[in-house]
Amino acid sequence: MAPIASELFRIRTFHSDMVPTSDIYHPAGRSGAEAGTASLASLIATQVEHAPDALLDYSPFPPIVSNDPAYHLHPGARDAFRGESDPDDETWRDVAEAVLAVRDGRITLWQELEKTLSDVDTASHLERTLNGLDTGDLTPQVTGMFVQLARNATSYNGVKWGIVFGALDEDASVDELLMLLIRHAEFTPYAFAAMEARGGGHGDAVAEEDQPDAGNHDAEGSEPGDAAGMEAGQAPAGDDLYPFSLLRITGGWGIAQLVRSLLEGRVDAPGWRSLVILGMRNGGPARTTIATLLDTSFDPRSLVEDALAENDRELAVAILRWLVASAFANNFNHQSAWAAGVWTQIDSVLALIQGMTPSIETMEALYALGGTSDIAAIDAGDLSGARGGAQFLTEDQLETAVNLMGERIASELLGEVLADPEHRVIALSIINDLHLGELYPAVAALCRADPSTLAITTLMAIGDEDTAGTLLELLPDPDELAARAAYGLEAEAKRAEAAETAPESEPDGFFDDAEPADDVQPELEGAAIDGYDGRRYERTTIYGAIITNIGTLGNEEARRWIVTAGTDYHPFVRSAALMAMRDLPLELIDEECRELLRNALEGTEMSLWITADETVQVLGLEDELGLENR
Repeated sequence: MAPIASELFRIRTFHSDMVPTSDIYHPAGRSGAEAGTASLASLIATQVEHAPDALLDYSPFPPIVSNDPAYHLHPGARDAFRGESDPDDETWRDVAEAVLAVRDGRITLWQELEKTLSDVDTASHLERTLNGLDTGDLTPQVTGMFVQLARNATSYNGVKWGIVFGALDEDASVDELLMLLIRHAEFTPYAFAAMEARGGGHGDAVAEEDQPDAGNHDAEGSEPGDAAGMEAGQAPAGDDLYPFSLLRITGGWGIAQLVRSLLEGRVDAPGWRSLVILGMRNGGPARTTIATLLDTSFDPRSLVEDALAENDRELAVAILRWLVASAFANNFNHQSAWAAGVWTQIDSVLALIQGMTPSIETMEALYALGGTSDIAAIDAGDLSGARGGAQFLTEDQLETAVNLMGERIASELLGEVLADPEHRVIALSIINDLHLGELYPAVAALCRADPSTLAITTLMAIGDEDTAGTLLELLPDPDELAARAAYGLEAEAKRAEAAETAPESEPDGFFDDAEPADDVQPELEGAAIDGYDGRRYERTTIYGAIITNIGTLGNEEARRWIVTAGTDYHPFVRSAALMAMRDLPLELIDEECRELLRNALEGTEMSLWITADETVQVLGLEDELGLENR
């Protein structure tokens, strides 16, 4: 028997140095689904049924965990940036054995299959698994079972392995399943590879004889992105054809994988406009990587000319996003050959945007450019606070961007956007930077309904006389504080027990200020410590953000909250308490506060030591605490 052609499921990776770490990891947050409660395919299907044209909201899905409990991975990032697999890791044999067990009738239920495969990383073991099996091993019984796995699995690896082998099943319903799963960035590269392997009547995008000259690299005298011959405002005819239509239903690292695949040998097909517009609109955390991919395939200068000729403002916004994203990806190397030519086009792009109807997309593009720098400072000729791409602009260009930003700010629009998780971060950032106090009620309502550190920080930035009351509303209730205290005591006991039984080793490092390791973390009945599906870290960061600002109340109630937080189990909250002391009047710094400072200065947690040291200096307590000769 011939081995399976592993190149059919070649999942390409990116270089990890192409993007900032923040584009791979994001702070751990709440998730509405827990493993074992609903199939991942059904979670996708539910959203598609209600909003078939919208990108997925990932909050109902189980988190994609990383090694650091404080962070999760953006969907699709693990496969996009996976490292080399360990050649000594033979786990792939578990997958091969599972396939043979299904073939021989030893596994007869998809649930048994998922139990075996849910913890086997797909990308790391894919190639050796395929090379270790023969085509004859994949009987209809096997492929049918893996289709069931892809359709019903509650684990990400279960769905991925289901796609890999289920794609070889001849049932026509598999095509519909793949079109559903491709929407989730964690499955996009697998589903796309499966769709290509199946053919399904899609073929390689568009036959050459069916392609118009527009955008065709092979067309005589044309350049990449050349739109000659198209009517003004008309999108390339191929935008609705497979595989370019997939760009509209994918996002984040999923769209990055698609863009990469489409650019590899497919640039001559119509759809370049979709690559730029949808890549920059829906790329999310992968936008800088998508910009880098586009840089090697298209000339932004020619696209600007096309946008101007056709008055295509949507393309203009995409180009502006592209310029900024690429600047980030290239570490703002203004001297690079690419950047030197691109930034000369900024006047034209700004002129095109100037006549656009205000939208969150135009505001985001201008914001990324640095257009939310302090207007008063720019009027005074001070560009020291310019951010991002703004450092490449002349004073006149930056002033134009700022003025456009000011004209575009509509409180009603930003208030509406706050309800949309997809744009909430950018809206809060704009509100924060421009100190839009008129949106205080909307931000306060958001903090009450769905608190986050950014929302709380924004609330403080635009605060009014009601801020103190809102902060107090958001503080943990007595039951949660009791649970946090119990958790800390139980975790401390577990750590002590582990230290007694563990072999002798080097003492903990000075920087050891993380949460207790998983093997010494007690379980909490009912997850009372969090209130959000038992996720301690999210509630901890929110609690810390509130405490950091509570000192501004300047009263005895604030002092009591600070002292309580100063004994919390998590060093992040304790550090927030130490910072909050700086805002208290000196007469409220009593012995309890001083004792918290002493404990931090005498401890071994570096972050707490630094925070306490700075607080002591701010309050001028060196002599009182006997630290004058440190």
